[in-house]
Amino acid sequence: LDTADVSHGSSQLIGKVYYTTHAFIDRSNSSGKVRNFIEAYNKKYGIDPENAFPALGYDSVHLLVEGFKRAGSTDSEKVIEALEGIEKFDGVTGVIAYGSDARIPKKPVSLITVIDSQPTLVKEAVPDKVPMP
Repeated sequence: LDTADVSHGSSQLIGKVYYTTHAFIDRSNSSGKVRNFIEAYNKKYGIDPENAFPALGYDSVHLLVEGFKRAGSTDSEKVIEALEGIEKFDGVTGVIAYGSDARIPKKPVSLITVIDSQPTLVKEAVPDKVPMP
């Protein structure tokens, strides 16, 4: 549901909608990183990001670069080890951390509802448990 399309229906027709996504990428977000990302994205592409995926891709590339720097190499095993040591990577989509127990990042998710056809942030939280893919 991470799409602006969910907000195009009448609230009488669709009722209350809640969904989770990687991050709330919206101009109403209080995060300066999010607002700066939206401005840069809009300047480059002429539109605001439609969902969280451009910001997630941006964070992924910067996280990988951080892994290269920490590893001092592009060797995949060294980069994986370096990524596992990241405890606080301050990205656009939130603070990302890894641990050696799994290769699933610990990061906040956003709970969003639709009010008057506008996606609205309800809460951001880091899940206590994430099922294995």
